[in-house]
Amino acid sequence: MSRPEIKRDSTRYLLIGYLMLSVLFAALWLLDTFQLDSQRVLIDSTDMAAKKMRLSADLIEVARSRTRLSHEMVSEQDIFAR
Repeated sequence: MSRPEIKRDSTRYLLIGYLMLSVLFAALWLLDTFQLDSQRVLIDSTDMAAKKMRLSADLIEVARSRTRLSHEMVSEQDIFAR
């Protein structure tokens, strides 16, 4: 007679265990989703910073080139100044 009660109790425990695992998986899925969103934001901001640094380096190179060319023009002898 006690055997059906044990079976009923084990079914209840299996159901509770299954529900707990389902809740755990859902919680882990939500945490993973939030973590992926924060990683996406971090990657986007890092990409923007890299683009700004690349633009800054290009502008520095243009300024250096302009200075070099201006110096060459000033250093050149004036052919009309005779």
